[in-house]
Amino acid sequence: MLVPFIYEQYGLLCEQDESNRSSGLLYGNDSLFLFLKNHFYLQDMRALAGLTHSLRLQGEEDIAMMIPDLRGEYVTTFQGVPVVLLSVSNDSRKNVQMPEELAGFHNRSTLAAAEQAEHSSYMNGTTYWAKRIDDLRNQYYQSLRQEQLSPFKARFMSVFPYFSGLAENAIQYMTDLRIDKGLIEPPAVCHYRFSNETWGRSGKRVKNPADWVIDHPSRDLAEWLRRSVWNGQIQTEQQLIDFLNQYHQEREITSHTKAMIYGRLLFPIPFIEIAEEYFALDGERDEEQWCGKLEACISRTESYVAFLRWYSDRVFHDVKVVDWLS
Repeated sequence: MLVPFIYEQYGLLCEQDESNRSSGLLYGNDSLFLFLKNHFYLQDMRALAGLTHSLRLQGEEDIAMMIPDLRGEYVTTFQGVPVVLLSVSNDSRKNVQMPEELAGFHNRSTLAAAEQAEHSSYMNGTTYWAKRIDDLRNQYYQSLRQEQLSPFKARFMSVFPYFSGLAENAIQYMTDLRIDKGLIEPPAVCHYRFSNETWGRSGKRVKNPADWVIDHPSRDLAEWLRRSVWNGQIQTEQQLIDFLNQYHQEREITSHTKAMIYGRLLFPIPFIEIAEEYFALDGERDEEQWCGKLEACISRTESYVAFLRWYSDRVFHDVKVVDWLS
């Protein structure tokens, strides 16, 4: 079904990739994939395509390039759903350590990202964070007025004051940082949630523009640290230090970047996301499943806060830290 669709809409004569029958197609030495448009964090497809081409021209490897259809548009409808065609080269490439490659990616994307920074997370400061915690606070007060609470809501009510306090600490920290320092470092192309899996799990790296956002590079470093610690992917403290040192060899981690990492790590994203997903659901929820997610989050928070204390001492010795972690 995909092969005739690609030929009709894009004029490309491709074949099914037998190693990836679910979605992959082969066109010459490239693999083609259809991605849902609503899975992209940046929604200006023409501007995003310009970003991919700019980075490719600067020598950035492994980028999934966006392919225009025969009309010159980057969004096409497949079975009633808006989709984007991505092309990934299957050529072999040099082996570079991920932290070093991430730093190079940030370096090469800084100029291109600055052109799209006006409405980015970096320029909007903590407005988005504040709105998210305010929305959950509204859920908290609505639940206070309910006579009967679901098991999830009851547990949410018991811990929300603590997590909202963490969020307010993070927001105040980042607000003070912006007042004191301003926007002294330009944004880059970053990832919504960077982790060891973002560029692929099979050994071949793929930089998918669907994952991209415009933000300060500290975002990717903070999210890698958070995910690695949260999921138990780090066995020793030295692994964290090594990751940052390898990145630093290619792109300096300034004291301002350290402060940006710290502020983002303070914000309790795992708790926020679980609560947001629960309250966004319509109808019946699997209370046991959602309570399990929330309890796992609560139990991991203690060790995560211990990590923040260690990190404040080892890495942020030249950066202001919040009183309760000092």
